[in-house]
Amino acid sequence: MALSSKQIEEIIKLRNTGKSKKEIKEITGCGIATIEKYLLKNGFTKEDISDNWRGETIYRLVEFPLKKKDHKTFFMIQLKALDKLYKLFPSIKFWKNVSFAIGKVESLNYLLFDPMHQTLKDKYSSFNYQIPEKPEMNEGEKVGKDAQLVKTNKTIKDFLNK
Repeated sequence: MALSSKQIEEIIKLRNTGKSKKEIKEITGCGIATIEKYLLKNGFTKEDISDNWRGETIYRLVEFPLKKKDHKTFFMIQLKALDKLYKLFPSIKFWKNVSFAIGKVESLNYLLFDPMHQTLKDKYSSFNYQIPEKPEMNEGEKVGKDAQLVKTNKTIKDFLNK
C-alpha cells in the first residue's frame, strides 16, 4: 500500500517524538511492516526503529543489584525513571548515545537531581547544538572613486635621505 507524503511525514514525526511502532499503527492505521518500510526509506536505521531502546538504555546506564529476584522490580523502577527523564529530554538518539564518565549509575533516579541532572542538561544541550549559519554580508554598490596610489621603488638609502 503506497502512502501519501503527508502520511509519511506524520509517521516520521511520530517516531521522532518517541512513539512506538504499535502507537503509530493505532494513530495512522498503517501496518507495522509498512511503517518500518517507510522509516527505513527515510534515513532511519534498524536500531533507530527498534522499540527496545528503553531496555537497552537501562542495561547500558544502570548497575543492577546482585540478587536475581530483585531484577524485575528494579527494572520497572528504572523504566519509570527513564520515562520521566525522556519527558525532560525527548530524543531517542540522545538516550541511545549518552554515557557518563563515572560509568554506570546505581539508579536513573540519580539523574533527576543535581549535580547529575545538570550534567545531563549539559550533555543534552551539546548533543542538540546546531552551529548557527553565518549571515551573508551584502556590501552593496561601490561608492566614490578609487584612490590612485603611485608606487615608487625606494631603497633604504633613499628612505633615509628624506
